[in-house]
Amino acid sequence: MTTAQQAVFARREAVEHLERLLHTSENLRNLSLLLEEYESERHATKEQLSSALAAHMNDLRSGLDGLDRAQDALAAFESRFASIEALCAECASLVDAKESIRRLGAVHSNVRQTLHSAETVATLPRQAAEAEKILNTSNDSASSLLRAYLSLAELEATVVKVKHALDAFKSQQATSTLQVPSLDFYFTQVHRAMTKVEERVWSTVRSFRTVAERNPAMLVAALQVIEIQEGVDRELLAAGQGGSKLRKGWRARCMQQLAASLQESFAPLLQRCSKIMAEDADVEQLLREVLNEANSLILELKKTRNVVVPCFPPHYAVLLVICSECNLHVGSMLDLVGLSANRLSNGDILLCMRWVEEYNKTMKLINSSSNSKVLLNSDSTNNCTTNGTNNFSGVAMLLEKYSSRVAEILGSWLSNIVEQDFKGEPAISQAGKLWTPGPVDLFRILDEQLGVAATAGGVLIRRVAAEAARMLRSFQQLTRGKVAASEHPLEILCAVANNSQRCHSLGLEFVARVKDLLETCGGGGGGPPGGEAGGIHSVSPASQQGTPGSHTTATTLSNTIDDSEAEADLKDACSSFLDIGDVALSSCVETVFGDPGFADLFGRVGFSDGWLSGTVTGSVLATLDDFMHDFETWLQPQLYRKLVDLLLGETTAHFVAAVTMQLRSVQERELKALRRDVAKIKSFFGGLVSSDRAALECQPLMDTIDFLASDSVESFTLSYSTLLETAPGISPVLLSNLLAARVASDEDMTKADAKEVMEACRQVFAGKKQPSSGSSAGGAPVAKRKATTGSRALPGSRDAAFMAALNAARRRPDTAM
Repeated sequence: MTTAQQAVFARREAVEHLERLLHTSENLRNLSLLLEEYESERHATKEQLSSALAAHMNDLRSGLDGLDRAQDALAAFESRFASIEALCAECASLVDAKESIRRLGAVHSNVRQTLHSAETVATLPRQAAEAEKILNTSNDSASSLLRAYLSLAELEATVVKVKHALDAFKSQQATSTLQVPSLDFYFTQVHRAMTKVEERVWSTVRSFRTVAERNPAMLVAALQVIEIQEGVDRELLAAGQGGSKLRKGWRARCMQQLAASLQESFAPLLQRCSKIMAEDADVEQLLREVLNEANSLILELKKTRNVVVPCFPPHYAVLLVICSECNLHVGSMLDLVGLSANRLSNGDILLCMRWVEEYNKTMKLINSSSNSKVLLNSDSTNNCTTNGTNNFSGVAMLLEKYSSRVAEILGSWLSNIVEQDFKGEPAISQAGKLWTPGPVDLFRILDEQLGVAATAGGVLIRRVAAEAARMLRSFQQLTRGKVAASEHPLEILCAVANNSQRCHSLGLEFVARVKDLLETCGGGGGGPPGGEAGGIHSVSPASQQGTPGSHTTATTLSNTIDDSEAEADLKDACSSFLDIGDVALSSCVETVFGDPGFADLFGRVGFSDGWLSGTVTGSVLATLDDFMHDFETWLQPQLYRKLVDLLLGETTAHFVAAVTMQLRSVQERELKALRRDVAKIKSFFGGLVSSDRAALECQPLMDTIDFLASDSVESFTLSYSTLLETAPGISPVLLSNLLAARVASDEDMTKADAKEVMEACRQVFAGKKQPSSGSSAGGAPVAKRKATTGSRALPGSRDAAFMAALNAARRRPDTAM
C-alpha cells in the first residue's frame, strides 16, 4: 500500500467516524469538545509519526554505513584471494623441488651441530684446565673436589659422545680419502684432569681414618662424588648401556680401598707374626709384642669409629665392612700364631684366648648393632682341604693343642686315681659310710682346669667341659673294668657304690658351675666403657698369671659347641655314675651269693632234712641279716634300699632255681616247707621293703608252689601261665624235674599225665613267644652279670644247669617295680 493510498484510506475512515459522531443534532452542540479531542489526538498522532520517522531515518543511516563496510570488506577479500592465488602458484613450484629443500635443511642442521660440537671440543682443554685449577685451589677443600668432579663428569660425557660420533663417521667413510683430524689432544686434557680427581678421591678414601679426624668434610665430599658416580652407573644400566666407559663401579672400588687401607695397617703386624715360626725365635716375647701391636690397631679403630661412620652413607654399612676386614686380618694373625701352637706353652695359649675374648668384646662394643656378625669365630674349623689335609684355623689349632694337653694331664691323673681307689683301704666317714678319695681328687682336678679356662672365656670353658665329660666317661669305664676284672672285698664295692653317688652329686655341682660361667661369659656385653684399651688389656708377662674368673665377663664367642649341648653332655656323663653304683651293688650281691658257705645252703634246698625242718632257710636269712647289717652301716641309705631290692630278688631267684633243679618229692611236707620259706622271706624283707614289693618278688616262688600243687592238666596250664607272667624265663625244660618229682611221689599222676602236662606247657610257652632262658635273664642288674660263682659248690655235672635255672628265675626289667 502506497502512501497516497494510506492517506485516502485514512481520510475515508475520518469522514465515516465524523458521520457517526454528528449523526444527531445534539452531537453538533458537542462539536467544540470534539474539536478539542480531535486536536489532542492529531497532536499525539503527529508526535508519533515524527518519532517513527526519526527511527526510520536512523535505521536508514545504519544500513548505509553497513553497506559501506561491506563494500570495503569485499575489496579486502578480493585482494587476499589474489594473494592466495599467487602463493598457491608459488607452492606449486616448490612441490617440484621438495627433495632439494629437505637436503638443504638437513645440511643446515648438520653444519650448525658440527659448528657447536667443534666449539665444544675446542673449549675442552680450557674447561678441563679450569676444573683442574678448581681442584688445585685447595688440597683440603671439600667443595673444590665436588665442583671439579661435576665439571669434569660433564666434559667426560661430552668426550664419550664426540668419540662415538667420530667412530661412527670413520666407519661410514671407510672407503673415502677424506682425512679425519685427530682430537686426542683435546680428549687427553679431560682424561688427565679426571685422573687427578680420581686420585684425590681414592687417596682420601684410603686415608679415611686420618681424613675423618682432621677434615671430615673432605671425606664426605669424596663419598658424595662416589655416590653421584654410582647414580650415573645405575642410569646407564637402566638404559642398557652397562658397557659404557662412563660406568666406573666406584662403590665397589671404595670398599676395595677401605680393605687395602686396613691391609696396609695390618701388614707390619702379620710380618711380625711370621717371625714367631722361626726356630730361634723367642716365642713368648714375640707373642706379647704381636698382641700389643694388635691392641694398638684395634684401639685406633675404636677411636675413629665416632668420626668415620657419620661420614659414610648408612647403606654402605661401613662399620660392618671395617670390622669384618679386621676379623680377616686378625684371623690371619691368629692362624700364624696357631701354626706355632706346639711351641707355645699353655700360658701362652691362654694369653691368646683371653686376647681373642677381649677382642670380640671390643668389636661388639664398636659395632653393637650387628650383634655377632662381626665377632671372630674362635671355635670353628675351616672345612676346606688342601691336598687332602684339613686346614684348621689358628684359634682352633690353639684350642686343639690346649685340649690335647689337658686331656693328657687328666688322663695320667685318671689312671692313678682309679688304681689307688682299688688298692688302698676305703676310708670311713663320721656316719660310718665307706668311701675313697678318688671322687674328690677327680673333681678337684676338673675344677682346677675349669678355673684356668674361665680366665680365657666361654670357648675354653666349653672345651674343658667337653674334656671333662670325656674324662668322666673314661673314669667310669675304668671303674667298670676294675669292678668286673676280679673279685673285690665288699668294703671296696660299697665304697665304689657310695663314690658313684658322690660323683653324681659333685658332677651336678660341676655342671652348675660350668653353666654359671657360660652364662656369665654370655652376659658380659661389650666390656667396660672407656679405658685406654677399651676392654683389650695390654699384654705383659704378669698378665699370663690370671686368676680364675678374672675375665669371665667376656662376650660369648661364636662356636660350634652350643652351651646347652655342652651342659647336656656333662649331665649325661654324670648320670652314668648312677649306673656304676648299680654295677657295684650287683657285684655286692654276686659276692654275697658267691660265698661258698652261703651257696652250699642253697645246694640243700628242696630235698634235705635241714631244709624240710627250716634250718637251711633260717641259716640263709641269718646270713643275709649279717651281711645286711654291714651294708646298712657302709652304704648310703638310698643305695642300701636299692641293694635290699636286689638281695630280695636274688634270694627268690635262688630259691626258685634250687626248687626247679633239686626238688625230689612233691608231697604235702615239701609244699608246706615251700610255703613256710615264702612266709619267712616276706617276713624277713617285710621290715626293709614294702609288703607289696616283698609279695611281688616272692610271687614266682608262690606260682611254682601252685604249679606243684596242681591236680589237672587245666590247673597245671593255668598255674604255668601265671608263673610265666612273673618269671618269663621258666621254660618247659625246667619244669621237667618238677613233673618228675611229682610223678615219683604221687601215685595218682603217671608219666603219661606228666607228658600231657608237659605238652600243654610247651604250647603255653610257645603262645607267650618268650625268648630262650639264657636271654630272658635280666631284671635286676645282677642278672646282667655272669652266674653266681657260688654255684661251684654244687656237683660239677649240675653246675651249668643250675646257672641256667638261676638266670631263668631272675626277673626281667619290664616286670620289676
